[in-house]
Amino acid sequence: QAKILNLVAEREACVALAHQHDTIACDLLDFMPSIEEKTDGLLDEMVPVIAQTKFISQSTILGVIVVAVLVAVGSGIYVTRSIMRPLQAVVHGLRDIAEGEGDLTRRLDENRHDELGELARWFNTFVSKLQGIIERLASNSTALKRSSEAVSETSAELAGVADETKQR
Repeated sequence: QAKILNLVAEREACVALAHQHDTIACDLLDFMPSIEEKTDGLLDEMVPVIAQTKFISQSTILGVIVVAVLVAVGSGIYVTRSIMRPLQAVVHGLRDIAEGEGDLTRRLDENRHDELGELARWFNTFVSKLQGIIERLASNSTALKRSSEAVSETSAELAGVADETKQR
């Protein structure tokens, strides 16, 4: 009998528990539409926010890309010009000398502190040495001309003396 009473008590506890479970399940089912309405409302509110965030993100990325391209193009132009101008000056100086119309007193700007400045310094050194050589050649040719004129005068005098001696 005690076992039966125990079984009856357990059964009644199970029935009570099942009833309580059914009540909770019904409450949850009643509450589900309310949760669905709230979630749908939140989703409806979030769609414009998400769209706006997406637009802002895309606009920011596009702006960064445009700025990066402009900086790259500007840097490329600046670097190209900073290299080409001094190179063109060196080419012009070399062309003047190569064509034979160059002024050997002319020098390139060597104020740059890079390879082009070094090139200009060495070019100027070369032109200075070349100018010195040409000045020495000019000086030597003037001295040679004087010596040649003196030899010519002496030769003429000797020829005259030889003619006088021959006639006597």
